[in-house]
Amino acid sequence: MQKPNRKLLTQNRKPIKKIYKKVGGTINENSMIIYSGPEKKNGHHIICSYRHDMSCHCRYCDSFFMHNKPACLFMGDYDTNDNVDLTKKYKNYWNNIGTLQIPHHGAISSFNNKILTNKGYRCVISFGTSNQYGHPSSQVVADITEKRSYPIFVTEKTDSQYIELIEC
Repeated sequence: MQKPNRKLLTQNRKPIKKIYKKVGGTINENSMIIYSGPEKKNGHHIICSYRHDMSCHCRYCDSFFMHNKPACLFMGDYDTNDNVDLTKKYKNYWNNIGTLQIPHHGAISSFNNKILTNKGYRCVISFGTSNQYGHPSSQVVADITEKRSYPIFVTEKTDSQYIELIEC
């Protein structure tokens, strides 16, 4: 993986911040949601490859859902407590989604468990191990497992990478 060009990042930081300030709301309110997956579910399959052993056959890790939903919804710092129903916004794709990036590092204030509409999501939570906010929230992790989904913790440690390979 190529390292980011620090000079390029530094010289573009001020113009990007200036543009962001022209957009109404906070930086979290303007967090981008990205769907990554096939346009149609039929004829697609998924092969998951993990950097560490995540093979599990408990009641929470239903292999049907682990292999028949190849798409991901990346939510950044989006607040799922707003009044936007993402299942309706992504209605043409929602049944393809098997992986959800839990927003804002698993903060309880940005998480609404209604996003976990079906059992069997792979829920990626990215956070720093020594963050001052205590992310992820234990309530978020409990909500994920109660909804029969699987939390995947990704930190700055190299053994916590989550890699999902999708073949269509």
